[in-house]
Amino acid sequence: MRRLHVRGRGALRADQAGITVRPASTADADAIADLAALDSVRVPPGPLLLAEADDDLRAALSLTDGTVISDPFHLTGDVVALLRDRAGELGG
Repeated sequence: MRRLHVRGRGALRADQAGITVRPASTADADAIADLAALDSVRVPPGPLLLAEADDDLRAALSLTDGTVISDPFHLTGDVVALLRDRAGELGG
């Protein structure tokens, strides 16, 4: 199991995978829209949790309905699992 550490306001990092999980903000709107277009789906309803690798958005999870969008050009199964785990911790 990955060890998670708190980074900043609401951000988590999975050290082994280099993934940062954090809540989406209004400043993320364009990146989220780009990710949804890349995944050929609509932007899910917010609030969203985001997963980033090397400052690149890899996946987003809706805390409202559990919808996930992810980058189809990267393996994201573990990233989505991490988002779901974090959402469960938040009660989402």
